[in-house]
Amino acid sequence: MFKFYYIFSVLFLSFLSLSIDAKQYDRITFEEVQNVRKGSTLAYVTARGEVLEVGQTVTLGYPRANECYDYIWQTPAGGALLTTYPLCATSANATVEIKKINFRKGMTGMKTTKPEGMVYMLSVTNIDAALDTGELVSSILTRSQAIAKLKESKDLLDLGLMSESEYNQIKEELTPIIIDSE
Repeated sequence: MFKFYYIFSVLFLSFLSLSIDAKQYDRITFEEVQNVRKGSTLAYVTARGEVLEVGQTVTLGYPRANECYDYIWQTPAGGALLTTYPLCATSANATVEIKKINFRKGMTGMKTTKPEGMVYMLSVTNIDAALDTGELVSSILTRSQAIAKLKESKDLLDLGLMSESEYNQIKEELTPIIIDSE
């Protein structure tokens, strides 16, 4: 019986020592993550300045090149079993809630709720790469999206469906995105 308690104690202390150096942050930026070994946070500011928070709803985009996502995986039991399954394009445009944001060795990931109609919750292995490739829909407009929105607003102005002041306000908001992204 003593041998069992000894082995259990050694395993427990080993597990405990692995998790002790993980830090908990209220908010952390992409730059700060590069200098921290591992941890978790309630809010993460991506490399492009987008803020993601636990409890926030995000939308899945489309896989980059094939039928399955590169950075988003299905994880049974919240990933505790270290088993993952590919997530197929049929999940595009689904919304999920962020449950946990964690980082390790300069890369930030997150766990989410399961999309409607799916069996397992999701694990995003690299938030910044998923945003860059369009696997996660960004709330920050790209240059081409800003140009398209400005052109649409101009059409609405020309049709008399928008006032000059409304158009000028939209133009003022979108101009920095269009000019700074060149």
